[in-house]
Amino acid sequence: SLGLGLGLSLAVLASSQTTSQTPLPTERHSRLLAPATYDSEPIVGPYSVASLEFTNTAMDSSDQRIVVTYPVFENGTEIEGGSFPVIEYAHGLDNEVSDYTQLFKGLGSFGYIIVAHRACKNGCEDDTASLRLDPSGFAHYYKQQLLSIDWAKEQATAGNHAL
Repeated sequence: SLGLGLGLSLAVLASSQTTSQTPLPTERHSRLLAPATYDSEPIVGPYSVASLEFTNTAMDSSDQRIVVTYPVFENGTEIEGGSFPVIEYAHGLDNEVSDYTQLFKGLGSFGYIIVAHRACKNGCEDDTASLRLDPSGFAHYYKQQLLSIDWAKEQATAGNHAL
């Protein structure tokens, strides 16, 4: 998004400064102002990935499922005794965890474990507090992220092979 923001800023800057006396951008500048293009396939690392879904009853009752995406060997066998960094990913308003599957696979292939909770997609049901100008039920949404992190730590301590 930094590149997109920079590209948009450059485009706005260029268009606001263009007058009849301003020369047209060179080819080099045109490339800088061109919209970003993305490959349809993610860049992948040395690992294959697997995903599992768990239930964490400490989560908001709107959805207590947690999806864990993690690195495995190319043949699908799990990596025993490995140590990988964990990313707790929080979805946006009205987003599904499945909206980020490609991102999770890409990160997992580089050796990251991604813990993504499904709670509070459209607002939390158990804690409906709201902040001014926020959608209803999101004042304490961050607590779901903390619960996911706590859950992941508990699973790792208990020896869960995926964490």
